[in-house]
Amino acid sequence: MVVLLLFVYTLVQLVAGLGPARRQLLSSLVIRRADDTELWNNAVSKGCILYGAMFVSDKEAGAMFKPQLSSAQSEFHGTDDVFDWGYEENDPDNQWRDFGGNRLGFAHVLRALQVSDKAEKYGGDVHSVEVTHGDLQWELDQPNEQVPLDKQTYDVDGKKYRVTGAFFRFGVNPHDGVIIAMERETPQFSGQDRNPPVSGADLPALRQSSDIFWPYWAKFTAENSQSIHGIRYFLVSEITNAESLSIIEQALQKTKNVLGPWPGVSFEYEKQYTEFSALLGKLRC
Repeated sequence: MVVLLLFVYTLVQLVAGLGPARRQLLSSLVIRRADDTELWNNAVSKGCILYGAMFVSDKEAGAMFKPQLSSAQSEFHGTDDVFDWGYEENDPDNQWRDFGGNRLGFAHVLRALQVSDKAEKYGGDVHSVEVTHGDLQWELDQPNEQVPLDKQTYDVDGKKYRVTGAFFRFGVNPHDGVIIAMERETPQFSGQDRNPPVSGADLPALRQSSDIFWPYWAKFTAENSQSIHGIRYFLVSEITNAESLSIIEQALQKTKNVLGPWPGVSFEYEKQYTEFSALLGKLRC
């Protein structure tokens, strides 16, 4: 319960803590949709399922989902699974390690939470990771010639797939129990930019953010002799998805809150059950 409470609490606060420019981005990107009510109700329903699944057995939790699952656990557990499905691990640019810099600007939030505010490269405990679906730097034998993303492929169980160009830039702090989603675009979205588009059964089996984050959380906790059960905070430094922004906007309106600087606005299960559930259901990992 603590993890999920902190997940929503911190996620909304972190968006608020990014300063006027990012808050303006939040306002400008919200797209009012005719199906906002349906979007909201679906998010509340999903949030209720996720919250309830924490208090039952794995088998019972799986049965709560639609379609029903035999287990709530992912079938993928290690980074080898990530690589098997066409992903590449890259060395992140320094902007994804400078948590107090202009690009990210959330070091003060980490300090307020009393967790490491620096990347490992700069003496902190946060491992910065970049994973892309496809190799943006993959070169042919000819100098200065790259294989376009639209032509990059990989094989799984005898079937050839095309890469999508998806990317995940995130940080893992196994000592303080923190995962930070800094920038991400899932295969469902990036696949639409390919020519021809990649969708449906042609997408990789690992396509959610959690499919990528979890193997790395397991990797770094094991390497640092930390508990895999020790997640305390899941932070999101940037939210630009129109549907997610709509849910945030509605949650603020329904509770008559205004998004301000850190510590921003918090939502707790016991006090704002519906809004809490909607945020959890839509903004989950």
